[in-house]
Amino acid sequence: MQNVFISLVSQFKSFYANLTPTKRTSIVAAALILLTASVFMLLMVSGSSYSPLFTNVSADQTSTIMTKLQ
Repeated sequence: MQNVFISLVSQFKSFYANLTPTKRTSIVAAALILLTASVFMLLMVSGSSYSPLFTNVSADQTSTIMTKLQ
C-alpha cells in the first residue's frame, strides 16, 4: 500500500513539474475554489435549524408581535 502511495505522489510531482506556469496557477486556483466551496457547503448544511415561533396567528396580532420583536 505504501508503494502505491509513493508511486502516486511521484507521478503527481512529475505531472506538476511538466506544466506551464499558467496551468499550474489555474490548477491551484481551481483547487482553492473547490476547497472554499466545499467548506462553505459544509457550514451551510451543518447550520442551525429554525422553526416557527408562533403558528396560526391572526393578522392583528402579527403586527403587535412584529412591533415587540423590533
